Amino acid sequence: MAFLVSEQMQKRREQKFRRELTRALSVLPAKNLKGFISGVFDDFDSKPSPNDFVEMTIASKFGAGNAVSESNSGFLLEMCLKAFAEANNSGSLPRGKVQPWGSRHSVMFDKSDCWNAAFLLEADAKLLPHAHKIDATNLFWAVEISPFLFLDRETHAFGFVIIPMSAMTLDKFKAYGSEELDEWEEGVESRFLQQGFCRYELPGFDTGPMEYISPVHVKFGPVDKLIQLLPDRKRHEVSSHSRTYQSGKVTTVQAHRRKNPLRLVVNNRALTDHIVYEVQDADGTIRYIGEGKSDRWKHVNSGVSHNRKINEHFFTRGEMTVKVVLEGLTKSEALSIERLLIRGAHGQNLWNVKDYEPFRPVNEQTMSEQEIEDLSGDRL
Repeated sequence: MAFLVSEQMQKRREQKFRRELTRALSVLPAKNLKGFISGVFDDFDSKPSPNDFVEMTIASKFGAGNAVSESNSGFLLEMCLKAFAEANNSGSLPRGKVQPWGSRHSVMFDKSDCWNAAFLLEADAKLLPHAHKIDATNLFWAVEISPFLFLDRETHAFGFVIIPMSAMTLDKFKAYGSEELDEWEEGVESRFLQQGFCRYELPGFDTGPMEYISPVHVKFGPVDKLIQLLPDRKRHEVSSHSRTYQSGKVTTVQAHRRKNPLRLVVNNRALTDHIVYEVQDADGTIRYIGEGKSDRWKHVNSGVSHNRKINEHFFTRGEMTVKVVLEGLTKSEALSIERLLIRGAHGQNLWNVKDYEPFRPVNEQTMSEQEIEDLSGDRL
């Protein structure tokens, strides 16, 4: 299809800009170029390459792609975790309205020399209070399931769905937020106009204001819910029909294709029979955090626990105190919260982070590949 005249002019401007930016980088000595990239992305372990930097800048200047995701998956994950941690620490996520999949949401903005980014964050309400100390080294890219999925390395039970969207002008971004988000922050326009759009200056080259905003959806939760939130979920046909609103107004819904509805976890004992529990010694110190089915905690004061230190306490100091932290959980929720609580208690000498429970079955500690396949079976 032939480009319109305005599109042709825009394409020529983009090509000229790319050439000039590439030339400005190419005249830098190799050592200086490496130092330049390291300086721009000083806070990240997965640093973009010079070519990535060009593509990120093009996305911010002309809307070709997404400035946050034009680099590697490691950089994308680090950037999104940074935004998630900032929102969580500031308390903006817990104040969000609870969404249909049991989540809370907020929007986090980030402006650097290379991008104007907007992170549309959602977090599972059960896991959110325990979501501390998550970094990129804890997660792996589950690309064999979906290019948007990042899961916990140890359990595969929780993680993130990260969905970059095409960059938008401010007007389009405002319209998108008003239509798609239940709660839209006022003052979005003034935020960008007061702070200014991103821009970068190199010797002999100035990008000028880069006025495209790069939105990224970041969803945190247990794997059974994340699987259902993937954008490549199977769609089905909806025929044309009439819809009557509470006001009495009748409208016609045109035929279209829509995603299959989420198979949200229902509250029945077959699915939500898992708990997370903590165990205190005779001095009231938390020594163990565990998860399992509703009677899993009974091993603690049995004298035949799989954990050597628990048995030692039982025979030398008596019974330990067991507290059920959460109940009515799915397996993935229980594994997720257990792992997050253990990470949060790092350095407190928990007995189940050492070699005191060698007989715990592996399938109780990790979501198996088959279980994840079963969750995604209706999507693939």
